[in-house]
Amino acid sequence: IDSESDLNYPNLKKLQPEYIFFPHWNSIVDEVIYSNFKCVVFHTAPLPYGRGGSPIQNLILRGFRKSPLCAIEMTNILDGGSIYCSEEVSLEGKISEIFFNLASTVEKLILKIVNENPKPIPQEGEIVEFKRLKAVDNELDFSLVPEELFDRIRMVDGLDYPKAFKKIGKYRLKFS
Repeated sequence: IDSESDLNYPNLKKLQPEYIFFPHWNSIVDEVIYSNFKCVVFHTAPLPYGRGGSPIQNLILRGFRKSPLCAIEMTNILDGGSIYCSEEVSLEGKISEIFFNLASTVEKLILKIVNENPKPIPQEGEIVEFKRLKAVDNELDFSLVPEELFDRIRMVDGLDYPKAFKKIGKYRLKFS
């Protein structure tokens, strides 16, 4: 499947995949797909704590330095499916470095699922949902301690994320 438009039931029915993996996925998948195929999505958080948007940034804002990367069963509950397997990952470095490290961990988890066919285990514990952060959330508060300021800069430093910034008068300073 090369594009989101190719991700449809007729195409998948022809292919008959054993699993469909969704690394770094942020679109809603049609229920007919995850109801008829083993769909696995990846989410960085100690689930059920951290369901929802911007999990890496929300974890960093809460002081996390590492987190499990979970391979979870796709269901109608966002990030609420049973967990096939997980591996701890570092949340250190700028966001592009974190994603680079996540990519190799996703590969390990995919190989583990394909080779071992683990039975997914339901999530247990208190559900804590994160809201997706927006560009406005990247404005820096200079009353924070230097480590917190650094975290707020590095967590959006890379890819296509809007940079951390500070408005000073008519100026908008961006930090990297």
